[in-house]
Amino acid sequence: MASRNFSSIKSPPKFDGLNFPTWKVKMTLFLKSLRVRVAKDITKEFVEPHDDEDIWSEAIAKDYEANVKAQYALTQALNDDDLSRIINCKSAYKVRNDLIITHEGTSQVKRSKVDLLRSQYENFYML
Repeated sequence: MASRNFSSIKSPPKFDGLNFPTWKVKMTLFLKSLRVRVAKDITKEFVEPHDDEDIWSEAIAKDYEANVKAQYALTQALNDDDLSRIINCKSAYKVRNDLIITHEGTSQVKRSKVDLLRSQYENFYML
């Protein structure tokens, strides 16, 4: 029977600035290998509590730990160029969103790319 011990997975997949969609899938799987809560943490905004750690509830402490693990894994996976873009992000969610906007663009950018490609195809087809 297969073991559920993921301790052999030690480092996140490295991102070299190319093929972001493939890296995003690999990174999601890596984060899930750390814990499902860590993977989920990058999909929701996290605001670090400002009170003393001793009075945090268990849920807040777990959210904080998941955010730190996810943020650490993301920063360890990035090249220096991308790291400089996200260095001031305070949460894993913000890191993820900044990377998506940088490498995939906003929905408006995506629509513009589709329109451009459609126009180029139509011009090519007319020839």
